[in-house]
Amino acid sequence: MPETINDRIKLLRKKNDMSQGEFGKVIGLKQGAISKLEKSGNVVVDQNIQLICEKFQVRREWLIDGIGEMFAARTKNDELMEWAKRVSQSPH
Repeated sequence: MPETINDRIKLLRKKNDMSQGEFGKVIGLKQGAISKLEKSGNVVVDQNIQLICEKFQVRREWLIDGIGEMFAARTKNDELMEWAKRVSQSPH
């Protein structure tokens, strides 16, 4: 289990098979900022915690304290919304 929030951010990024730049683009930060977020001992501000949780469906308790499961439970509504988004974006 990753010990710090910084370690958990890095684990999340790697689990999503993303570079620091790709991860940063999703939450609106540059690669250098992601590098700092992943470095143990650096403070992660609440705004970035909120963005990471929202964009990657990560549980706040896991990200901050390492408690419980990494990802929030998906509901049928979440799955339906994702399906509708994919269908609306596909060429007809």
